[in-house]
Amino acid sequence: MRTVILFTVVSLAWGVARAQDAQPRTGGRPSFAEVQATWNAFWAQVAEGDLPGALRYVHSSRRYLPAPDRPLSALQDLAQQMAFCQLEPAPLPPAQEEAWYLVRCRHGGETAETFIIVRLDTDGVWRLIPF
Repeated sequence: MRTVILFTVVSLAWGVARAQDAQPRTGGRPSFAEVQATWNAFWAQVAEGDLPGALRYVHSSRRYLPAPDRPLSALQDLAQQMAFCQLEPAPLPPAQEEAWYLVRCRHGGETAETFIIVRLDTDGVWRLIPF
């Protein structure tokens, strides 16, 4: 399970940005519902095998990163495993235009944790980004 979480962080480098319905913001943090919708939309795109669609969820500062060297089927399997993961609703606010969310995965008696970062992008949309 820990390998899955570490791979998740790498995957987020090329796979997460904004929900299609997200509206640009000029201040404040996104609601937890917005962050969770973005997270869910990303994994839904991966599960469907739509990597270009998943790429819409990548923060602009990370779009230059190459995709992980994994076959599509492995990414789709990973998306199914992410059903065992949940974001914790209370962010850690390390910076004014950034918040960290704990991701906790529980499966088969094991628990693994990592963080995702939500950062305000240059166009005023909050997007997920790995650290």
